[in-house]
Amino acid sequence: APTSGGSGEPVGIMGNYFFDDLMSGFDDTNREYEIKVNESLITGTGILAGTTYRSFSIAHSGSNDFSESSTIQLYRNNKYYFNQSDKSNLGHQFRIGLVPDGPWGDPNSGWLSGEWRTGVSFLYQPGSGLEAYTSFEIPSGAPDRLYYYDQYYTGVGGTGYLEILDASGFLVTFEP
Repeated sequence: APTSGGSGEPVGIMGNYFFDDLMSGFDDTNREYEIKVNESLITGTGILAGTTYRSFSIAHSGSNDFSESSTIQLYRNNKYYFNQSDKSNLGHQFRIGLVPDGPWGDPNSGWLSGEWRTGVSFLYQPGSGLEAYTSFEIPSGAPDRLYYYDQYYTGVGGTGYLEILDASGFLVTFEP
């Protein structure tokens, strides 16, 4: 592409799969999310004591608009980062699975086969004070819906899930 030119002069651009909101409807994001873990107090006393409710709150990185157990739209063949540096993440391992609230049960029984591991990697211990994150590079063969959950605590994923979409766009080549 030329580095300068006047208004109305032709410009040549060559490339494949240009994703633009106006051209394709592709929902472009910064592909970075921040995660916080919420905890509420135990209700009641004695035999009436309730259980502690936990949930992930997820926001686009830097937005501070956290939503509990939200549905997040992600696109195949893209890589996403879930920042878990916040101290609320200490002891809460963010995981991705094929079933809601994770594959709980006896590891020897096969229940843990519900964890989705393809394209998922981890850096540092969540909440440890280091720049901890979970990255997820979504392969083209990923299912349309995946769930997020806590490896150690039930109920943290809530009703949230990852909606996996195909990026729509045009295969284009422009000639000057």
